[in-house]
Amino acid sequence: MIQVITDSTADLPPDVAAQQGILVVPCQVTFGEESFREGVEITDEEFFRRLRTSPVLPRTALPRGEDFEAAYREARARGATGVVAVHLGSGFSGLFNAARLFARHADVPVEVVDSGTASMALGLLALHAARLARRGMALSQVAGHVRRLAPRAETYAMLDTLEYARRGGRVNRVVAAVATALRIKPILRVARNSVDLVARERTRRRALDWLARRVLLADDTLGVAVVHADAPDLAGTLARLVQEHLKAEAACLRATAGAVLGTHAGPGAVGVCLIRRTT
Repeated sequence: MIQVITDSTADLPPDVAAQQGILVVPCQVTFGEESFREGVEITDEEFFRRLRTSPVLPRTALPRGEDFEAAYREARARGATGVVAVHLGSGFSGLFNAARLFARHADVPVEVVDSGTASMALGLLALHAARLARRGMALSQVAGHVRRLAPRAETYAMLDTLEYARRGGRVNRVVAAVATALRIKPILRVARNSVDLVARERTRRRALDWLARRVLLADDTLGVAVVHADAPDLAGTLARLVQEHLKAEAACLRATAGAVLGTHAGPGAVGVCLIRRTT
C-alpha cells in the first residue's frame, strides 16, 4: 500500500483528507510569542479571527521535525510499503527541502514531490496521488505521474485588498493605496514555483467571472476547487460560476484557506485551483 502525505498549505478539508486516507503534516503560524500548529492547535476560524484583530502580521513557519516523523510512523503503522509526499512548491519556502531531509530517515521508502504550487492546487495533486495509489500503482509510478502533473496544477487568487501584502512587504504603501482607491482587484497565479500577477479587474464580480473562466479555458481538468480566506459567501458565488463550466458529472470542491494563503492574501481573498489534463 502506498501512503500519500502532504502538508497543511494544501488547505485540504480535514474530512476530505481523512476520507481519502491522506496524512497532513501541520505547518506553524505565530502571533507574537504564541506559536500554533495549523489545523491542530488553531482552526481556520480562530486564525482569521486573530488575523483581523492582530496589530502585527502573523509569521508562518515550517512543520516541526517531530510532525514529519510522526507522519512517517503513522504511514508505517498503516502498513505502507512506500510514501508519496507531495509538498508546497520549493520556490515559496524551505518546506520541500525539509521534507526531503526527514524523508531520508523514514523507515519506509519515500518519494518527495515538488508541487510547484500551493493551496488546493497542491491538495488536488495529493488527492490524485491517493486515487492512483488505490489503483495499486507502484511507488515510482505514483510519484512519476504526480511529478508530470505538477506543472499543470495552478492556483488563481483574487486579493480583496493589498493591505496584507503591503504589511508583509510584498508591495509598497503607494501601490496598495492606489489599488484601493481605484478598487482594483489583483489576480495572482501560483504555479511552477512562481507567483505572477495575471490580471487586474475593477470590480469583485468581474474578478469572479475572470476566475471562473480559467476553468472554461482549461478545456478539461483533473480536478477543480474553490478556496476562500474567510469569505464563504464570495466562495459560494464563485463555485456556482465555476460549476457552469464543468461537465455535469464533475464536482467543484470547496475549502477554506489556511494560515499561509491567509497571511499573505488577507481576509476576503478567493481563488480557483485546478489541474489541467493537458498543457
